[in-house]
Amino acid sequence: LAFLCLHPTIIAHGRLVTTDMAVTVFMTMAVLELALYLRGAARIHLFTTALAVGAALCTKYTALVLAPLCVLALVGTAILSRGRYARGTRSVALLRATLASLTIGLVSLTMIHASYRFERSDWTVAQMLSAPEPDNPVTVPYRDKLLEKLTPLAKVPTDLWVPLPYGYAFGLASIKAHAKHGHPSSFFGKFRVSGTPWYFPTLLAIKTPLCMLVALGIGLAIAVRRRRISLATVLCLGVATAMLLASLRASINIGVRHVLPVLPLLCVLAGRAAWLFLSSLEPRRARQW
Repeated sequence: LAFLCLHPTIIAHGRLVTTDMAVTVFMTMAVLELALYLRGAARIHLFTTALAVGAALCTKYTALVLAPLCVLALVGTAILSRGRYARGTRSVALLRATLASLTIGLVSLTMIHASYRFERSDWTVAQMLSAPEPDNPVTVPYRDKLLEKLTPLAKVPTDLWVPLPYGYAFGLASIKAHAKHGHPSSFFGKFRVSGTPWYFPTLLAIKTPLCMLVALGIGLAIAVRRRRISLATVLCLGVATAMLLASLRASINIGVRHVLPVLPLLCVLAGRAAWLFLSSLEPRRARQW
């Protein structure tokens, strides 16, 4: 909590009216609730995970990274017979993991449709392609053909049902168009439009307090010495790493807020590492620290 509440980037963005702080809260809840479920906690944590994933997906498209990672975590835990899947046969564990993945997916989709009040939610491909597209500075150059040019809808049967509201699907295509054309920004004194892979990792490193970076280094040393890490650590580290890797390809470099969900996960890992380090010391020396 100290690492999180005193992090200058979190404090700086707390006063901004954007979706970044909200999606950060929901994504953090989703990851930690899923960690509890995988460790063997009550089944209610599967539904709280699904609600948190759904809320994150309704808030910002950044949360889309959660969908494949949740499935990977559930199936991977079942294959390795870890956590709540440690007992029973592997086939039964995979079946349970598949059902859990479907639960998260169905709850999330229902929440997305509900956030659009179920308007234009049961459309086919033909209906989506024939609908007049909203105009904004990003979509104007496509002349009402954004979905045809930047989505696979033009290549699938026209009578196929699309499981997303029209507004959500069009928003995804708009983000893809924005990323394709880039955004004016500056990095180390150089003007850029297409972005650079080092933008987000550099800003995160510069804006993170030194004591937290040291704690993360200690955590890495402890993991190497023990040669094992917990499911919760794997999940936090996996989601944070996936978001950072995805940011390397981002062409919209207009602020570290776009990878803000990484910070709470790193704070959890740093706090755990700091506690393990202090608890390994003798009581007197620990008090001195």
